[in-house]
Amino acid sequence: MLGIPGLCLLFFVFCIAQDKTEACNGYDIKVTSVKTCENSVIKFNPPITVTADNNCNLFFSGCSTVPKQITFAKATYSIRKPPLPDMEGEVDICNAFTTPSIPQITTFLGVFNLPGKCPVPAKTYCADPKKPISISQYRNAMGLATGKVHGKINVKHDGGSSCAEFTFTITKARSG
Repeated sequence: MLGIPGLCLLFFVFCIAQDKTEACNGYDIKVTSVKTCENSVIKFNPPITVTADNNCNLFFSGCSTVPKQITFAKATYSIRKPPLPDMEGEVDICNAFTTPSIPQITTFLGVFNLPGKCPVPAKTYCADPKKPISISQYRNAMGLATGKVHGKINVKHDGGSSCAEFTFTITKARSG
């Protein structure tokens, strides 16, 4: 089972993905909609992309600008993937840097070269396209996520609030 940390990682991964990619174990991922909420303070600078290799590693490119120093950031998220039950939760993003029970979030934030603690200085943070995030531990669970997935994340922070909504579809790749 993916668990909350795994779903959080997949949420962040798919939230910023702009293209179709073969991600892991023969599954294709197609992002059909990604939008920043109207008054969102932090926005991803397009185009942010994600690519995958055959070893279930994801590679990101692109940047995000933090316009004001962040000393606190609390996120709420919701993920809908019928017929599975909706998943909702909260995460203190500043504590995610040091909480060993959520290493996937720390790894993801590290790919964007964010500091390992708060405060997060105001500046533009860019992904290192050579730093992989492995999703190989979820290889056998990809079938559970097959279908259309909708999600939303709201983050309250020093500068106000930021929000993103996304929809993506996971399908088993056709062979041949």
